[in-house]
Amino acid sequence: MSPYIYSIILIVIIVIFTTIYGKKRMNEEWKGELIKKRKDFTDENSIDTYTLVFKTEDGRKKRTKINSLSDFNNWNIGDKVEKKKGEYHPRKV
Repeated sequence: MSPYIYSIILIVIIVIFTTIYGKKRMNEEWKGELIKKRKDFTDENSIDTYTLVFKTEDGRKKRTKINSLSDFNNWNIGDKVEKKKGEYHPRKV
């Protein structure tokens, strides 16, 4: 088989994987509290990202990444949050 076919198969597998992961994440529903926030250090040519770590009511940890410094600064440790089905990021309650 030609290398093009292997490339196409690999791309299809990656697309399927990311679609399943995104759909799973969109269908989650939970409530919790912000327990940690941190800036992810990158080189000077990259976009800065920020990670928010939440603890759900059932004791699990959930992480989400954001790119906006102003959104990051609006979050405080101890904020109560709710992640509704169909939304990608949790919101403050």
